[in-house]
Amino acid sequence: MSVTYGFFNSLNGDRKYDALQLSSMFDGVILDGVFASIGECFLTKAADGLAVNIGTGKAWFDHTWILNDAGFKVDIPEADGLLDRIDAVVLDIDNTESVRANSIKIVQGTPATNPAAPEMISVRNHHQHPICYIRVAAAAKSIRQADITNKVGTTETPFVSGVLQTIDLDKLLGQWQDELDQFVENETSDFTDWTEAKAAEYEAWFAGLKADLVSEKEAMNAWISNEESAFTDWFNQMKDQLSEDAAGNLQLQVDKKTERKSYQISLAADIWSESSPYVQNVTLADILAGDMVFLQPNVADISDNAAKQAVIEAWGMVSFVSVTNGKLTFTALEECPEVAIPLDVGVIR
Repeated sequence: MSVTYGFFNSLNGDRKYDALQLSSMFDGVILDGVFASIGECFLTKAADGLAVNIGTGKAWFDHTWILNDAGFKVDIPEADGLLDRIDAVVLDIDNTESVRANSIKIVQGTPATNPAAPEMISVRNHHQHPICYIRVAAAAKSIRQADITNKVGTTETPFVSGVLQTIDLDKLLGQWQDELDQFVENETSDFTDWTEAKAAEYEAWFAGLKADLVSEKEAMNAWISNEESAFTDWFNQMKDQLSEDAAGNLQLQVDKKTERKSYQISLAADIWSESSPYVQNVTLADILAGDMVFLQPNVADISDNAAKQAVIEAWGMVSFVSVTNGKLTFTALEECPEVAIPLDVGVIR
């Protein structure tokens, strides 16, 4: 048929038209696809057992239409015992002479370790358009909604939104993805700015904390030096008033009372007692129960700020320290330190 026309009134049967000629009058007006404004657009939902329910909808393909005006149940073939497969529920548009009908049917896939969707028929008078793909798990007795991938609105089965228009959701989703990417990029930038600001605040806080520790150490050393100097001055004044033997005896007693020692120890992270209160003992052979002991974390040789902060926080978990002959006992009541704690120990006797 090279030239055709229509429609004219028939006189004595001289103007006859077939279904294709009648449908062709919509060419250029309605494009192939699913009507987005009619029904549920064949939306597929899981049903009981190995079955799915196809929602209402209407479609136009190959100069023909198909309408589903009520829920349509499709049974899924029995699952393979060992392997998954992917089945397809399709709009089957069959214009072959022996059929000449449109229908909704299941196209069974091939079980495989990595199953693929079945191929759709696409020949001159017979086309299939997927409504959805269903992953049928090995030995499955039912279909979950998560197993269903709806395809209405994609390139394979587009929407008809109006005269001369179709919607390809692949493109629409691409636009949404671009908008999402831009949103994520903006949020990432904001988060980066926020983390950098917090890092700067932490650096400033830690620098202040370090300065306070150094200041406290210097103050303690200055106090010890001042007390020692004051006592030495007093002793020199008293020495002139004492006999040689008495002065010598006093000097020995003073030396004994003002003996100073320093140590460096480390509290190991893995030898605290297993439950609260968490206890760790450190042996110092020269220390006595009556000694005055000064302790502070030694972070001078730690270059990493995070590691320094971890040591300081771990030291803050130690609740108290007791001194007995030859031993320091450290006790943490609530939390157990999880990093090693290097300590400077000052002893005045």
